[in-house]
Amino acid sequence: MPPNSTKTLKEIATIRKVQRIGAEARAAQASLELQEKDSALSEKEQLRQATKEGWSAAVTSGQYQAETVPSWSAALIQDEDAVRHGGEERDAAATRLSQLRVEWNVATTRYEEAEELTRAAIRGVLRCRDEKMLQEASDTHSLRWYRR
Repeated sequence: MPPNSTKTLKEIATIRKVQRIGAEARAAQASLELQEKDSALSEKEQLRQATKEGWSAAVTSGQYQAETVPSWSAALIQDEDAVRHGGEERDAAATRLSQLRVEWNVATTRYEEAEELTRAAIRGVLRCRDEKMLQEASDTHSLRWYRR
């Protein structure tokens, strides 16, 4: 194996490591975004529930007026739309996180493969060096024995 091949493999492993770190950072960011979307969706669902409870309380107590029905209806429709939109955003964030986790796993696998190739190349270089040293020692010993 050429001596510069280990250098090249080390450079590839370094690039793979940077790619892995980048993928991990993107997955972490997507995880934070998903948490934010979950929190926002929860708030929207609580608001919708409060609006429903307010409407229900007004109807059951008999304290509502016919003029307020359109505003209650509009508020309920708006809250339902907000919850639906929040759910879609949350689902999109979950899908993105899944994709980025796969990307991260692929980058990690590629990094580990590059590291293993580098270690194997280094072992090969060291083995060749050791074999060369043993051969030189053997030749030296043989020459000494032959000269006697």
